[in-house]
Amino acid sequence: MDLDDVPPQGAAPSGHRLVDAAAGLCALIISVVSLWVAITNGHTNKQLVAANSWPFLQLMNQNDDEQGNLIIKLAVQNAGVGPAKVKTFEVFWDDQPMKGSVELLRACCGYQMTGFGPETQNSSRPMVPSTSIVAGNVIRAGESIKMLSLPLGEDNKVVWHRLDAARFKMRFRACYCSVFDECWISDLAALTPKPVRACMVPIVAYQE
Repeated sequence: MDLDDVPPQGAAPSGHRLVDAAAGLCALIISVVSLWVAITNGHTNKQLVAANSWPFLQLMNQNDDEQGNLIIKLAVQNAGVGPAKVKTFEVFWDDQPMKGSVELLRACCGYQMTGFGPETQNSSRPMVPSTSIVAGNVIRAGESIKMLSLPLGEDNKVVWHRLDAARFKMRFRACYCSVFDECWISDLAALTPKPVRACMVPIVAYQE
């Protein structure tokens, strides 16, 4: 047999153009579907990883502790499932950004820098709120950072009760990121924080 008469290896054409075209089309469809499945699975896996590392910051706002003691406590809590890198933190009173707790308490509640209000001139114990810096910290899932706390005492009744009412009128804004540097801006109240590419440095940051 002449070598020129040997048919090429591989699938031989059927001799019917429609059948050959249909077979080629099926092969193309299978390839496209396989590619789509691979892309979809990759996207789904990425979403699952992101969901398992998703942080969600919210405000803890209370006026007593577990023992029933009257203490105003404002804290930022991570209610998500992944750590939150807090890039910026802002507090507003009457739409004005506050530099820290002393300025905030002075503006909202008549706090005196000396630690004594006009109604407690004879007090012997200074009124000092406890504060912490929120921005620049990593809050792990289920944990919180105290922003401000003030127990009720004989020396601070007026300011304490003013703060107890004012804490619901304060506004907050935090920008935080996940471990994959996905970032959000939140008012610590809404269930849908706004995604952003990066956290911008605020003009006035809250510095405890």
